[in-house]
Amino acid sequence: MQPLYAANHKDSSVKDTHVLNLAANVDWDYDAPAPRQVGEGGVLITQDVLRNQILREVARSVYLMTEGRHRIGTVYLYKNSRFGANVDIQILNADGRSFAAVAKWGRPDGTTTNYLAMSKKAEKLDNYARVVAHELGHYVYGFLDEYREDNKALNAAEPGAPSGVDFTRNSMMNDHESFTRLSLADDYASGDAAVNNTAQARVYATDSTGLKGGSHWEMLVRDPKDDPAPAKKEHEGHRVRFEAFKDFTPPAKLTDLKYYFGVLCTSTTDSSHCGVGAAGKNQVVPVGDRVTTAAAFRAAMFAKSGGKDGQDAVDGEKGTAFEDFKVVFMDSPSASPTPPSEGAKPSVRPGRSMAKGTQARLGKTSKAVINADSISRNALIIDRTLPAAAFDEAKVAAEYLIDLAEVGSKWTVVVSPGTGGAPVVSMTDVDADYTRLVAAIRGLTRVDGSFDAAAAFAQARAQLGAGRTEKDSSTVSLITGMG
Repeated sequence: MQPLYAANHKDSSVKDTHVLNLAANVDWDYDAPAPRQVGEGGVLITQDVLRNQILREVARSVYLMTEGRHRIGTVYLYKNSRFGANVDIQILNADGRSFAAVAKWGRPDGTTTNYLAMSKKAEKLDNYARVVAHELGHYVYGFLDEYREDNKALNAAEPGAPSGVDFTRNSMMNDHESFTRLSLADDYASGDAAVNNTAQARVYATDSTGLKGGSHWEMLVRDPKDDPAPAKKEHEGHRVRFEAFKDFTPPAKLTDLKYYFGVLCTSTTDSSHCGVGAAGKNQVVPVGDRVTTAAAFRAAMFAKSGGKDGQDAVDGEKGTAFEDFKVVFMDSPSASPTPPSEGAKPSVRPGRSMAKGTQARLGKTSKAVINADSISRNALIIDRTLPAAAFDEAKVAAEYLIDLAEVGSKWTVVVSPGTGGAPVVSMTDVDADYTRLVAAIRGLTRVDGSFDAAAAFAQARAQLGAGRTEKDSSTVSLITGMG
């Protein structure tokens, strides 16, 4: 019986405050001959392309737009859409418009969905990486868009949706291909509600009259409990203020940005953001921030990412965008499902092994050793209405999950139908309470009736959320016979 992972994926976590580890999947077999990217102009999507031209460039974009406060660390990449939408990044070799759930980091009902082609044209890979970064802006941070949808009327009931009256901002959440930065207080300094009209400002502005106080940087450092009512409705109270942005003075104007290097403007007649024709609908790039050649733009981007002498930074180099970056192809034969930590040794717990019938049991390598300031929080849900033989197998599978639990992880056991409205075992440390967890599982009895998935998941979610920090990962493992 395979566990169904929910909450945030087991590989998603914050490491050492400034590093995001992410789970991702692709909808093809990356160990088979490389598929060709769909759409006109598509290229072969090899593992090298996935790693270096897509995910590495995503890491660069996140680093630049957050002023180096967040770096992408390990990306755990699965093939054949393993874990479905229960990952942070879905890479789909299909045609469509990419999208993401807002402020769903660490939640069971969110992901980013990223298509490699749009309108039958293959995305250029550097642009595609920025598409993914844009969608992570929605999903991880709760950002809303700052572009304009010319063919859409403003809907007062959905202020977070772009419309035809919006006045764009020079940000990643407007035109990800052109801009590497987030919006600043100065971008909304006019106090003119018509000029400040963007989906981001309509929802996050603290000044509802002039639509000020709602730029990306202002909201990043703000405690979500202090968000205005439209924002709380939009993100449903799920927005995370990450430790990296607490007690951090946000940049307020362009000159405050340390990682901004301008915008590629090859034409001053460009009506979108570089030329005078942009006035009235689009925020215009200041003349001093216009980079006129692709080579100069690339060199400046490399420099701000930590590179030197016109060359890009190398992976693992301290103080760069790629200090912690790596990609683990999890389903490849050479990949280790749990990344080994140098010097780490598996734990041994007493008791019979469900796998081999021995008197010793090996737990997984400790995630606490790899990321000492995070905790893996796990909920195990068991359906008590299974037929007798299947129920016995379910208990064996449940005990086996506890048997292989990571050192330092915490577990709760929930059943349905329940026993008095409380978990069988509330969230507890697997090492200290291993014997109690196993005894509780072995003592379960099957019952007739119906499995209430909603009630079981609500109980599990409450256990996962209590005391959880931004750095903790969490999973739900469901053992049931339901299709």
